[in-house]
Amino acid sequence: MTARSFFPSLTFKIKLLLLIFLTIAVLLLFCIWLAVRLQMQLSQSAQQVAIEEVSATLRQEWIQDTLALSNTISDLLIQPLYSLNVFEVNRIASSIQQQEPIHYVVILDKEDRVVGTGDMEYLPIGAKLTQFEGKTSHQEYIWREKDVVKVLETITPIRLGNNQLGTVVIGFPIKGIEDDTYEIIKDFKILFRQSHALFVQNLILYGSLILLFAVVVAIIIARKTVQPILRLVGEVRKIAEGSYNLDLDLSRNDEIGMLNTSFMTMSQELEKREKSLNLAKVDLEKRVELRTSELNEINERLLQEIEDHKQSETARLALEDRLKHAEKMEALGTLAGGVAHDLNNILTGLVGYPELVLFQLEKDNELRPLIETIKASGEKASAVVEDLLTLARRGVSTRRACNVNMIISDLERSLEWSSITSAFPNVCIVSDLDEKLWNVRGSDIHLSKTIMNLVRNGAEAILDEGEVSIRTRNEYVNNPFVQHEEMQEGKYVVVTVSDNGKGIGTDEITKIFEPFYTTKQMGRSGTGLGMAVVWGTIKDHGGYIDVQSSVGEGTQFQIYLPATEEEVEVTVDSLTLDDLHGRGKILVVDDDETQRTIAMNILTRLGYTVTLADGGEQALKLLSVSKFDLIILDMIMHGGMDGLQTYEEIREIDHEQKVIIASGFSESWRIKKAQQAGAGTYVKKPYQLVDLAQAVKKAM
Repeated sequence: MTARSFFPSLTFKIKLLLLIFLTIAVLLLFCIWLAVRLQMQLSQSAQQVAIEEVSATLRQEWIQDTLALSNTISDLLIQPLYSLNVFEVNRIASSIQQQEPIHYVVILDKEDRVVGTGDMEYLPIGAKLTQFEGKTSHQEYIWREKDVVKVLETITPIRLGNNQLGTVVIGFPIKGIEDDTYEIIKDFKILFRQSHALFVQNLILYGSLILLFAVVVAIIIARKTVQPILRLVGEVRKIAEGSYNLDLDLSRNDEIGMLNTSFMTMSQELEKREKSLNLAKVDLEKRVELRTSELNEINERLLQEIEDHKQSETARLALEDRLKHAEKMEALGTLAGGVAHDLNNILTGLVGYPELVLFQLEKDNELRPLIETIKASGEKASAVVEDLLTLARRGVSTRRACNVNMIISDLERSLEWSSITSAFPNVCIVSDLDEKLWNVRGSDIHLSKTIMNLVRNGAEAILDEGEVSIRTRNEYVNNPFVQHEEMQEGKYVVVTVSDNGKGIGTDEITKIFEPFYTTKQMGRSGTGLGMAVVWGTIKDHGGYIDVQSSVGEGTQFQIYLPATEEEVEVTVDSLTLDDLHGRGKILVVDDDETQRTIAMNILTRLGYTVTLADGGEQALKLLSVSKFDLIILDMIMHGGMDGLQTYEEIREIDHEQKVIIASGFSESWRIKKAQQAGAGTYVKKPYQLVDLAQAVKKAM
C-alpha cells in the first residue's frame, strides 16, 4: 500500500496522534535548543543581576551616605538660617562645596529663594529657583545632569521643630561608580558573545536537518487535518463579525464533522440570544436615559445649594469682621467719651475764666496777651476733646443741609489751609469740584475738619514734590461693598482726596482708623486721633469711607455721604456783644462746682440774676419755693438724679418752665428725650461766653 492510499484510510484520531507525535518531536528538538538558549540567558541574567546588585548596592550605600551628610549639613544651617545670618550661611556653603566629592551646594529660604551658595558668581543670592515648584517639604534625591556632570542631587528641608526655615540642595558627582559598572558589563558582554557564536554554529548544523524532516511531515498532515480546522476557524470568525450563516461540512463522520455540527448549533443559539439582548439593550438605554435626567436635576440642585452655602458663608465672615470692628470702635468710643466728659469739666476753667477776664480788661492792658494765650491753649485742648467726642460718636451736634463744595471753598480761604501750603511748599493742592453737586445733611465743622485731616495727611505723605487732589462728584450707588461694609442703595456725594506720596502698606491699611495708631512721631505730627476722627465723623453722617493704597504709588480716600433734597440755608449773624445782655432769674443746675461758678460769672456779667444748685434734688427744692425764668440743666450728674430725671420732675412741678440743656457730650439719647419732652436747645461745655449768651437770649 502506498503512502497516498494509506493516509486517507486513517481516522482523524490516528491523524491527530501522528500530528501530536510529530509536533512532540519538533517541540523536543526545539526544547533542547531552548534549554541551551535559556541556560545561556540564565548565565547572562545571573551575571547581569550580579552587576546590577553590585551597582545597586554601591548606589544605595552612596545614597544613604549622601542623605546622612545632607541631614548633618541641614542641622548645621538651622541656627544661621533662623537668625538670617546670610554671611554665616554663605561661609558654611562655601566650605562644604570645597569638600570631596561635593559638586555644588545651594541653600534656599522657604520661598525657594537663594540665601547661600558655594559659587555666588554662578548662582547669585536672592535668585528664585522655580524647578522645585514648592516641593521642598520633605527629603528626597534626584539623579540628574548638572553642567555636563551627572550628579546625585539631595533636597533636604531645614527645620526648627515643625517650622521649615528653608532647604539645602547638594550635588554629588557619580562618574566614578558608573565607570566601574560599565567595565564589569563590558567583560560580561565579551564572554556572552563568544558563547553565543558557538551555540549558533551547532544550531545551524542540527536545526537544518530537523527542520527539513518537520516540513515534510507537516505538509502531509496539513492536507488531511489542518485545512478543515482552518476552514472551521474562518467560519467562527463570521460569528465574531455578527454573521450566523455558516458554511460547514456536516457530512463528515469523524471528530471534525462533530465539531462542525456543534458550532452550527452554537451559532443558532447565539443568534437567538443576540436578538433577546438587543431588546434588553433598548429597554436598558431608556431606563439609563431617564435615570441620568433625574441625576442631572439632583446634581443641579446640589450645586445650587453649595453655591448658596458659599455665599452665605462669605456674608457671615464679612459680617463677623464688621461686628468685631464695630465692637472695638464702640469700646474705644466709650472710653474716649468718658475721658472727654471729665476733660470738659477741667477745661471749663481754662476757657471760661480767661474769657471773663478779657471781657473786663481794656484792649491795651499788658495782661491781655497772657490771658489770650491761656484762652487759646484751653481752646486747643478743647479741640482735642472734640476729637475724642467724635471718636465716641457723640460729637456731631448740629445737622443741617450743607454743600461740600462750599465747605472746601471756605477751607481754601482758611488760616489752616495757608499753614499747610506754607509748611509744604513743594506740594501742589488742586481741586476738581462738580458744579452741580448735591447737598448733604450734617455738620459743616466736622466735615471741614475731616477733609482738612485727609489733605494734611496727603501732604505729609509726599517726601519730595507731589500733588494732593480733591474731587467731588454725584453718584447713585447700588449696594456695593466698601471696606467690607455693604452700602445702602441711593444717592451719594463722593469726596475723593488722593496723593502721590509714599503710600500705605497692606498690614497698616487695616489699622489706620484705630485711635492712637500713627506712623508719625507722636506729639509732633499728630495725636494719633486724626483718622479715627475721620472714621467717626463719616459714621455719624451715615456715610462710608474706602481706602486704596500701594507702597510707593500714593493713597486715595473716597468718602460717600448720603445726599439730601434739602436746600442750604444762608444765615447772617449780626449780633453784637451789647445784644447779648439781658435780665431775668436763672437757675444753674450742675454737680461740678467749677462749671456752676463759671456759668454764674458769665450770666451775672451779662445782667442776669443767678441761683446755683449742685444737683437735681436741690434744684427741685428751690423750685418749690421760688420761680425762675430759665433753668440751665446739666445732663450728666453723678451721685443722685441725672439731668433727664430732674427735667421730668421739673415738668411735673411746672409744665411751662423754660429749660436749656448743658452737656460735655452732644446729642445723646438723654438730651434728645428731654428735647422731645419740651426742653429747649443745649449749650456745649466748656462754656464760651458768646455761645452761652446766645442760647440764653434765644430761650428767654
